[in-house]
Amino acid sequence: MDERLVFALISPCEYPILTLKLHMKRPLLIFLLTLLYACDFSGPSLATEKERKAAMQAAVFDQQIISGVSRYNDLRDFLLRYADTILAYRNASNYVIEIGGNTTDTVLQSSECYTFFQGNANNDITNVPDFLKLKLDSLYHDLGEGNVMSFTICENKKLNIQVKNETVGNGLYISHELLWNDKIRRDYGFDDNRDSLIAENCIYRLGLREEHGH
Repeated sequence: MDERLVFALISPCEYPILTLKLHMKRPLLIFLLTLLYACDFSGPSLATEKERKAAMQAAVFDQQIISGVSRYNDLRDFLLRYADTILAYRNASNYVIEIGGNTTDTVLQSSECYTFFQGNANNDITNVPDFLKLKLDSLYHDLGEGNVMSFTICENKKLNIQVKNETVGNGLYISHELLWNDKIRRDYGFDDNRDSLIAENCIYRLGLREEHGH
């Protein structure tokens, strides 16, 4: 049968496979088709409810964080003192939206809370008024590597300092966070967090989250 007639009678989705059949020797064709059908294009599988529950139940509060919570006091006091100034500065700043490395839009920010961490221009800890930069940088780095990942400050003076993340497998992570001016969550069934009040107005939260690479 004429190849042009064959291609006219099939779906375009079948073109690559038909081309292989017409132009490759049988052993090589079988090998390539086996590889093709063996590939899993469905992406990573999500953790089951049983796996999530087991990860949360196995998570433990870090005694070093509990015993050393006072070392976060200076950063806490600084952020709460200048919370209004920092948020006003961020709300008056432009936010650059980028797609594929190209700037697509620039908009004025407006949010009740802002998260700060290193390595991102919009969220870097230097994205504060100039007169606060040196002190904030000093307080942040004085805590030492492995003792702070990010912090979030809100208009209502809620403060969250994320200390670290722990990988527990299958895309699951346990976050260790310190919170001030927040409400403790008590859920004795399975939940995605577990709280402990470890100092006056300070909550130590274990949080479960799931992330898979793309």
